Amino acid sequence: MAYEKHEWQDGELITSSSLNNLEDGVETAITTSSVGFEKNVLGFGLINDGVTDNTTAIKNLISSLDTGDSIFFPTGLYKISENIVIDKTINIRGVKPTYYNGDLINGSVIMGGGGLFFTTGSSYSYVSGMGVKTSSGFKNSFDVRGTIDGITFDNCIAIANSHGFLIESYEGLVNNTTVKNSEAHDSIHGFISKASNTNFENDIASNVQFWGFGIITDNIPAIDKVGAAINNVLSNVRAYNCGAGIIFYRRNYFENNSTTVPNIGHQLTNVFVSNSTYSIRIGDAVGDTGSGTYTTYPVTNLNIVNLKETSSKFQSQNAENVSVSNAQLSQGADVLNDDTHYNSKIFVSGISGSNFGSVGNLIKLDSTATPSISFGDRFITSNSSSTTITSFLNGVNGKTFKVMIYDANTKITSSDSISLNSGDVFGYGSSVEFVIQNGNFYEISRFNPRYLSYQIRATNISSVNPNTSRVVDLVQSSDDTVSTTFTISSPERRDANLTVVSRSISGTITPPAFNPTQFVVPSDLPTGALNFGTCLVTTWVYIDGLKRYILTNWYTTKYA
Repeated sequence: MAYEKHEWQDGELITSSSLNNLEDGVETAITTSSVGFEKNVLGFGLINDGVTDNTTAIKNLISSLDTGDSIFFPTGLYKISENIVIDKTINIRGVKPTYYNGDLINGSVIMGGGGLFFTTGSSYSYVSGMGVKTSSGFKNSFDVRGTIDGITFDNCIAIANSHGFLIESYEGLVNNTTVKNSEAHDSIHGFISKASNTNFENDIASNVQFWGFGIITDNIPAIDKVGAAINNVLSNVRAYNCGAGIIFYRRNYFENNSTTVPNIGHQLTNVFVSNSTYSIRIGDAVGDTGSGTYTTYPVTNLNIVNLKETSSKFQSQNAENVSVSNAQLSQGADVLNDDTHYNSKIFVSGISGSNFGSVGNLIKLDSTATPSISFGDRFITSNSSSTTITSFLNGVNGKTFKVMIYDANTKITSSDSISLNSGDVFGYGSSVEFVIQNGNFYEISRFNPRYLSYQIRATNISSVNPNTSRVVDLVQSSDDTVSTTFTISSPERRDANLTVVSRSISGTITPPAFNPTQFVVPSDLPTGALNFGTCLVTTWVYIDGLKRYILTNWYTTKYA
């Protein structure tokens, strides 16, 4: 009878040799006492014919192992009828099978019952090359729960009724689990983490009904049993034919209390999703209570780098402080900020293929003195009444953003938190760009459009809005009836210098008077008739302390 002897170090096989034709006594001595060497399970009563129930034999084998022992499953089908619970640190190695047509072939496969369940006491166990296919009545292929640190799955493959790989902290903190080079097929969920510092690396989820990869937080079992996803990392993962390639959400099933259900600090790098409803889905719809069973909150501090999707759609409904860079989108992303979406502080760069929702659009600012800049990085004002912006809410340190003045009523002024380089920013078409540092907003550039002149008919001078023009071309016909004075709309928001040219476009006219509440009009300013071809030019400067324009120069001249 042949036996294999393998020596492991840090979960890696470093030596291997064969032992042949051993006497029973010698054989027993080697296989039961060689801690640090790999034990072939066929020497402990397991039979890999796919028919014999190995449940009792594998339980007895695990019970006999010392901490750190290693066991090897040669190629074959190992039928069981229960979940196999592991509560000590051991190494398990097999020959990774191949997924083919809904089955696992040509490798080490546990089948016919449940899966491998790692519980408290099994910290730093290492599993490689194992396939697990669960049967009716059983849920998960690979399961980690309890108070556990440092479990590793490498080159494993799952076909499960529920979860291929489930890592959850309901019964205690599960920390530092690694699942790499592994696969989950034909299940409800593929790779799910409700734990801290889980690392999914070079994994594949395929033909999964709901979540290919799930980074989720909830307290389904009880109000004080929270599976919290914190600081998880996904790198080089792929999802095919899934409800969602990767999903993030944060739910409290018992109370409206966000502090008890954190979902924060995840990193995604090099992600590919194909033929799925969603490539990445973040959060539930705002106000979604899951038919009255839970309250949802935003997923926070998420960084996504290098995403490629085909026949899938990116969606974010409830997220805060998310960065996405280098994403190839096959469809326009569903990323908004409205009654059904709460997305705050979403930053994107290097997007190709389709639009990333409305994040890159011009976002309309709140009509307040302290508007929020929590969504997007380019903003426009739209105020119908006088509004002075003295501060901004929800800025993120190190980020830049631009505000464009798209109305005649908004002014941005310096304050304790806003530092401007050259006076207030106002006037239609003006813009200013800020960088945020320690909660303060520092101007780094601005633009003030200048027009040659702003032309207006003398019959429409009751509220003149020259925007940023310094010259008003006031035209008048001898047939025009002028019943009011020349009045500037919100003069304090205009340029300090203003030139008004009064001229006839037909016949002889009498120029309209200037509103004395806005203009200090000297007694020697001409008020007589002007013939066609002659104009009166007046130059004014606005004095903020007086809240009025004063005349600096006037003259008449020919223009035709």
